[in-house]
Amino acid sequence: MKRPPLLECYRSYQAIQESLLRQHPLICELSDKVEDLVQSNRISEAESNIKIFLDGDLRWILMHIEYYVHSARYIPDAFMPFPHDTYSPSSPFSMIRIFDGENLSIQVSSVSPIDFVSRMAGKTVQFSGQKEFYRLLSGRPMTFRQWQCDRICEESDFMGSACRFAEPAELVLGETLEIDGACQAISIDKITSPCVYVQISIPSLSASVSVDFDAESLAYRELHPRNGKAARSMFLLSTLRNIGTPDRAEVIKKLALTGPFYQRWYAVRELLAIDPAAGAEIAKKMVDDDVNPSVRRAARATLDFLASKAKEEA
Repeated sequence: MKRPPLLECYRSYQAIQESLLRQHPLICELSDKVEDLVQSNRISEAESNIKIFLDGDLRWILMHIEYYVHSARYIPDAFMPFPHDTYSPSSPFSMIRIFDGENLSIQVSSVSPIDFVSRMAGKTVQFSGQKEFYRLLSGRPMTFRQWQCDRICEESDFMGSACRFAEPAELVLGETLEIDGACQAISIDKITSPCVYVQISIPSLSASVSVDFDAESLAYRELHPRNGKAARSMFLLSTLRNIGTPDRAEVIKKLALTGPFYQRWYAVRELLAIDPAAGAEIAKKMVDDDVNPSVRRAARATLDFLASKAKEEA
């Protein structure tokens, strides 16, 4: 019987290690519980299960990653989630996503002091809109910069808001760092050794978006929908505007009256492009009736612009 090539043996070994990591009984148990609890809005129970998981012995995660990386070093085209020597001072920041479900994300990341100095300076402060839990698996304590903002919700006034600095946070062995991404954001500020940590994220009940602020001015920059259904609806709106179907204006009108605030305003913008009169009519209602201050402000600014433009053309 012909023996398989050594390269194929390594590929098989790597696949086994990846499977053992992603399908570990503790990962499966946690994902099943948390997905169901979040789906039924039992967030506090989901958080309790995550904390119990993180308080357990997590050395098996490091073990499987070490085996996985050890096999990958012999495969020319292998995906390398971590460098071979995760604990080397020169190891780059990298991560592997263990689980990525609709309501739960689990990832393990590594970062080294050298790479932190060269790559970690960011220009954006992002509030994820999720509840995040961090646990240090190896390395010395990590210090994080921390920012706060008014809680992200349907009534948030994003355009008129700014974030602010808060007390630094620290991640140490044996403790879990909890971050409420609806009003808190962190970024690595100082590390003195190569570190490996696990991050678990679940949705926040109040926030359906992540929000970016400028790291220097702390002013609002932009938001990103986390709601997959709303994001697909926004894609549909743009498609309808570009395709030019006869009933597109009526469809867009309906989407301008329902859904998250960012979908409503996006629909009005698309409607203004194909039927300015209909778009302006809905914008007038939004100025007085919409629950979101940012939508009311944007609607007022749009109406003022249209009125100014009409005077110029008169």
